[in-house]
Amino acid sequence: MAQGLADIVREVRSRAVDARVILVDYLTVVTNTTTTGDHWPLSPEQTASFRAIQDGIVEGYRITADRTEVEVLRASELSLNHGLGSVEPWVFGFQPTLEATAWSFHPNEQGMTAVADALVEFLGVES
Repeated sequence: MAQGLADIVREVRSRAVDARVILVDYLTVVTNTTTTGDHWPLSPEQTASFRAIQDGIVEGYRITADRTEVEVLRASELSLNHGLGSVEPWVFGFQPTLEATAWSFHPNEQGMTAVADALVEFLGVES
């Protein structure tokens, strides 16, 4: 994953030499307190595997940032208290219908608003 991200960064830099490149990693989906339920239908073992994948994605962004010297907005850190099962999750839980299943585990409005606000702050933009 890190290699693919690094390739994207290099391509962006080749096309926009003076661009400020900022990677934004993923919102936290599962935390240590996420349990099996309607919003999270996976077993404890599957949850542990998902958490390992989630941790690997965070690490992939870190490696890419180190290798390519870009900045990273760590949405994963911002959302540590907003995973599934929290009082205010920033991602959709499991959506069982065919029409809505693509929303599963993706950012909801609160999550995207939090990331947008954090990016504005990260950039130092006056609002």
